[in-house]
Amino acid sequence: MREALFFAETLIFLVAAFAVAPIFQRLRSNLMLGYLIAGVIIGPAVFDLISDSKRVHKIAALGVVFLLFTIVLENAIAAARVVNLLHTRFSNLNINCAPATKPISAS
Repeated sequence: MREALFFAETLIFLVAAFAVAPIFQRLRSNLMLGYLIAGVIIGPAVFDLISDSKRVHKIAALGVVFLLFTIVLENAIAAARVVNLLHTRFSNLNINCAPATKPISAS
């Protein structure tokens, strides 16, 4: 019974997230704001679909893990772009300057 209730509440969270995401993308607003508003709507303040705070904390911990993973992934992609840009710039510099840096042989 408890597992079924946890599954149902998780399903409510996912449906709310999928319902809010297109709306906030169309408004060109931040999705995190949409997810927070969806949480307020399905929480005890408005519709009271989710009322057990212990289960909400479990789902919130999972959400924090996904949020941190997304932040690390975005930073890794941005860092990879910077490294790629620097690599291409300096490799071109090395190729262009190679004849000028040739050591002078002693006669």
